[in-house]
Amino acid sequence: SSSSPFNFFTFNNVLYFTSNDGDSELWTTDGTAVGTAKLDLFPAIASDVPNNAVVMGSTVYLTTNQNGTNNQLTEWDGTTAVISPDAVNTTATTFVSVLTSWNGLLYAYMDYSPDEPTIGRELYSYDPATDTYALIKDIATGIGTNGGNNSSISNFQAIHTTLYFEAEGNLWQTDGTTSGTIAEPAAAALALGGVRELFANGTDLYFEAAITATDQLFKLDTVTGSIVQVSANANEDHNPSDFTLLNSILYYAG
Repeated sequence: SSSSPFNFFTFNNVLYFTSNDGDSELWTTDGTAVGTAKLDLFPAIASDVPNNAVVMGSTVYLTTNQNGTNNQLTEWDGTTAVISPDAVNTTATTFVSVLTSWNGLLYAYMDYSPDEPTIGRELYSYDPATDTYALIKDIATGIGTNGGNNSSISNFQAIHTTLYFEAEGNLWQTDGTTSGTIAEPAAAALALGGVRELFANGTDLYFEAAITATDQLFKLDTVTGSIVQVSANANEDHNPSDFTLLNSILYYAG
C-alpha cells in the first residue's frame, strides 16, 4: 500500500511530515527506518490529517480534521496540540485551505463560521497574541448557491511590506489592511489572467500568467512596479513551475 507522505516541515531541527498507515497522522524521521515513527497529534481522533504547516516562533500552526469539521486551524508546541483559540467567538470553526505567516500574524484563505453564509472563503488574518481573527477583504463579493462566493486564493509570497497572492486567477497584494488589499496594478493594467506559481526572488516576483492565449513566465519588479514578460511563445504554453534558487541562478520546470 501507499503511505503518500506530504506536508513536510522542520521544527526545532526535526523533520516532520504527514503520512497514512491506515490513518493519516503526523510522523517524524531522522532519515532512517528505525528513526521514523508516528506522532499522533490527537490520539482520540482517527485520521486528523495534519496539513498546511507553518512554523512561527515556538509554535507550529497547521490544519487538522476535528469533530466533523475539516482543516481547522490548530497549533502545536512540539508536545501538545490544540485547536487555535478564538477569544471573541469561542465556539467558532474554521476551514483553512492556504496558510502563511507574515509580520507576526497568520494569513489564511479560509471560511470563518461567524461570517457564514454571507462571506465565503476569503482572506483572513489570525493574531496569536490576542487569539483573534479578522476578515482582511471579501474579494469575491456576492452570494453563491451555498453562501458567500469564494475568491480562490493561493500562492502567498511576501516581499518586504507586501504580501502577494493569487485570487480569482489574478495577481493581488495586501499590506494587511482592507484598503491596502488590491489587484496588483501593473498586472491589472496588462490584463494578466491565469496567475499561478508565484516565487519571490529578492525584490522580484516571478509568476505564471496568461497573455495572448498562452501561459508564460513574468517578472514583477516590486521596487519599480513594472512587469516584464520573461518567456515568449505565442503558439505554446510555457507553464513555468517548481522554482528554486541555486548559486544565484533561478531554475524551474517549463
